[in-house]
Amino acid sequence: MVGYGKFDANADGIEDPKNMLLLMGKIADELEKEDFDYDRYEELLGKFDEGREDVLEVVTTLGTQTEFLTTTRDRLETNEISLSTQIDNVVNIDMAEAIMNFSWAQYAYNASLKVGNQILTPSFIDFMR
Repeated sequence: MVGYGKFDANADGIEDPKNMLLLMGKIADELEKEDFDYDRYEELLGKFDEGREDVLEVVTTLGTQTEFLTTTRDRLETNEISLSTQIDNVVNIDMAEAIMNFSWAQYAYNASLKVGNQILTPSFIDFMR
């Protein structure tokens, strides 16, 4: 992985770095040698490919987690705005409108009670006994 300075021992007992930058340096050193060892070069290149795949896997995981966090943040911001609006509607109420709505509701309630008393005459109540 990039940034880790740990080493892996290969079949010859020679340690190869897991750090991608150090591994690239070893590959460059191998290419610059007078007695170029193609097998050693292939081995280092294989380790580099493994490291590259590991980095891509981690980048993909980070991308997924970043997208999840971004979506969650957007949803929470939307909920915050919605809750703030609801709290504002409850706390900062127009008193004149609230009193008028209450008066109309009380008037409708009293009217429905009066109609109910007129429909259910005393004779009907006596019949139900």
